[in-house]
Amino acid sequence: MTAAIRDIDGGLIHDEEKAIDAARDQCAALDGDGAGRDRSAAQRFSYDGVTLTDDDGGHLDTGLRRTLRPAP
Repeated sequence: MTAAIRDIDGGLIHDEEKAIDAARDQCAALDGDGAGRDRSAAQRFSYDGVTLTDDDGGHLDTGLRRTLRPAP
């Protein structure tokens, strides 16, 4: 899971606990609206001077689907 986050921006893993908390929160949102879901991921993972785009959020969602939360 952290590898998927690191692929988007290595700075997101600087505070691994924040990254894991954001991933857990985002996993709960993965079954929601596609466009809103990607935006939500981008917002959750934008911290410590890193700002992500909705496209980055989509990549994070893909990584989370592969590692933590497979599609139902």
